[in-house]
Order: sequence, then structure tokens, then C-alpha cells
Amino acid sequence: ENVIAHIGTLPNNASPITVAGDAERGRRMYTTCSVCHGENGAGRWGTNAPRLAGMNDWYLVRQLQYFKDGVRGSHADDVYGDQMTMMAGILSADHAIEDVVAYISTLR
Repeated sequence: ENVIAHIGTLPNNASPITVAGDAERGRRMYTTCSVCHGENGAGRWGTNAPRLAGMNDWYLVRQLQYFKDGVRGSHADDVYGDQMTMMAGILSADHAIEDVVAYISTLR
């Protein structure tokens, strides 16, 4: 309880923007992501989809690239990772990952 209380006193500052992308193009692509991660990026327990809003943009870029490259989600027992590997595969256009992450960075 003390740890939770202490965490509650910490500032909730937005992560700094480090990835340049076209947020409007990313918004259109995020429609697919929102099915699992929610329209506001808060995540959905029922789909085992984590919160994306408020995450560091560089981290999201790295993880999406890992899913796309098969570094993540390729274990036979990782059902949800396998789904993300397929979904990350649709981000094939140049700068698509940066665009969708730029949009996610606007979600609060």
C-alpha cells in the first residue's frame, strides 16, 4: 500500500516526442489497431492488448519492428504475439511504423 501511495505522488508527465511521423496518416492506420488496443489506446483486458497511450514512442517503434521482423511473437505458445506479428506486417509502407506511432503519441 505504501508503494502504491508513493507512485501516486509521482508526476505523470507525457513522454517526449522523439519519432517524426505523419500523425494524420497514422490515425487512419490506427483504426485497425484500435480493435484490440482501444480507440484511445488505453488497451483492452479482454483482448490481452496493453495500453499504448503514454508509452515512449521510441519503444513502440522498436517493438513494432521486432514483431515485423519475427523477433517477438514467433514462439509457438505466444498466441497474442502471433496476432501482433500479423498485424505489424500490414505496416509495410515506408515510414508506416513512424506514422502510426506519431498518432499513438497524440493519445492521452
